[in-house]
Amino acid sequence: MIKKFEAGREARQHVLEELDGVGRFLGVLSVLVVALLTAVPVPASNLSDDYAEQALETLLNQTNLHPRAFVEDHKLRIYYTNGARICMLKATWELPRVTAEKFVYASAPLQAVKSPKPIPDANSRWHEVTVLPQAESDRLIHKLADHLVPVEPGHGIFCRFALGEAMLYRNAHGQVQLAAQTNQPVDVTIDRRYTREEFASAAAAELETDLRAAHRGQTAFMLAIGHGSRLRLAFLDLAQKQAVVLYVPSKADDQGQTAPIGSRFVNLTSFIVIDNGIAFLKNPITSLVRAVNQSLQWPQTLLPRLAHPKSEIPPLTHAPGMDLTAWEQWLDHHAHAPREQGSLRLLIDGDNFYPTFERRVAEAQSGVAILVCIFDRDDVAVDMANRLKQRSTNIPVRVVFDRLMSRDAASTPPATPMREGFIPPNSIAAYLRRDSVVRVRPEPNPAFTVDHMKVYLVDGCYAYIGGMNLGREYRYEWHDLIAEVQGPVVASYQRQFDKKWAQVGPWGDLGLAAETIGGKKPNPDLEPNAGLIELRRLYTKSFSRQIRKTELAAINRASGYVFAENPYFYSNEFLNALVRAPSARCGCARHFALRK
Repeated sequence: MIKKFEAGREARQHVLEELDGVGRFLGVLSVLVVALLTAVPVPASNLSDDYAEQALETLLNQTNLHPRAFVEDHKLRIYYTNGARICMLKATWELPRVTAEKFVYASAPLQAVKSPKPIPDANSRWHEVTVLPQAESDRLIHKLADHLVPVEPGHGIFCRFALGEAMLYRNAHGQVQLAAQTNQPVDVTIDRRYTREEFASAAAAELETDLRAAHRGQTAFMLAIGHGSRLRLAFLDLAQKQAVVLYVPSKADDQGQTAPIGSRFVNLTSFIVIDNGIAFLKNPITSLVRAVNQSLQWPQTLLPRLAHPKSEIPPLTHAPGMDLTAWEQWLDHHAHAPREQGSLRLLIDGDNFYPTFERRVAEAQSGVAILVCIFDRDDVAVDMANRLKQRSTNIPVRVVFDRLMSRDAASTPPATPMREGFIPPNSIAAYLRRDSVVRVRPEPNPAFTVDHMKVYLVDGCYAYIGGMNLGREYRYEWHDLIAEVQGPVVASYQRQFDKKWAQVGPWGDLGLAAETIGGKKPNPDLEPNAGLIELRRLYTKSFSRQIRKTELAAINRASGYVFAENPYFYSNEFLNALVRAPSARCGCARHFALRK
């Protein structure tokens, strides 16, 4: 009963914190509703992960168990005998649809089976896997590191792997050393950077030669990686070209799997009261505009139609390149985005963006402002929250994030395990406010609308725009890009943030109007400036699709090539434009990269 009461109290406190000082009289109603809803008994936590952890620890620490493993399609079973008892662990994984590597990489959590299935016989669909002893696994891993690391002292590789990221390098004596991400030497030259998929494929390809030589006729293997609490199992299928890392999910990973009944009711109540009650009270105009725009967008999403070309696609021809002067003139008249001075540097993937932004935050002198779609509750997001809390003691720190998207992201565990012993907070907004002066304003979601904008601002001098939110997926797992922007254009991004900050504040649309009329306006410098170029800020807003409109116009004008990289084909209109692009008719290159 005490635990249930504490859970209910935390839920009620979470709702009150999100009201952010406005409409607290309505908050009383929501708390009463939450009190009733959280009175529903919450089921006891699942102990299967603790059982799995104990089973795996027994399997790895006792050398006389002689485990056996069996694979069938994308499923694995591990059996061992502990005394008179047969124990079983299982894992299931999915493979990416597309891979550019020789070996396909996947990861899968291990689960303990309290009522083990019978050990498969020779006539079943399950095929036995060769389980390598720990000593042989260690020898292969050391040999692998020696092959992958450059032979020259002071040189190394940067790699992401199942446990995070690290640097492998040779010291002055030519010995291979491992440096964790938080303790990497600065005097080492990185010859190559591996993504998780690249590193897994390169490692599997190196191991394949030794495994085929030592175990002729065998193609499926299980080996151990690391020692102690950082130990993982790896499954290699040389025939199917699969490399799968197996791990026991931590309590932090498991928290996102199933939300307690009380939490679901809290989320529902929060959505009704805050997103569609208070939001419409303090933001009647902007909420209505977003709702109407959403109502017009949904039919196009729910009823997709691939329009057929009205005429045959013209044959291939040759044409000169795009008229860039005419293109800029078109943008002047149709994009409604003025030219502004600035510089731009691309930061590809989380291992380039996160360290850069963390350094900017540490060096900030006048303030940090963050507007993101997702501020997760995983170890990476909490680490960033800690940095912001620390800096808030001497500089202003403001954070805006989308409530719905952040809540949904927090309920979905990442593909890679979080650090050992990490327990996520119940609310990232409450965590940011606790023991700090960080100012946080979660943005409500009237009529299920969301805000996908990501802008990071430091000292009014640096702006970071692109696709990365704050969470483990963006830091370690996904391929993404952000641009570091400097120059006069940063003032315009700061202006945009200030308006958003006012809009989601206690005065809502009145605050937005006041900021729009009386706020500090940027003074664009259009005079040529050494080192700066002309940039345009494009947005997707209600009833205004600047980005899509400009993309389609650029494709239609292209005559040399079209390169596009996107997670998905988000529009049939975009697909048709690529097919019918002038560049397609001049025999030049068109490339469209998709990622999962």
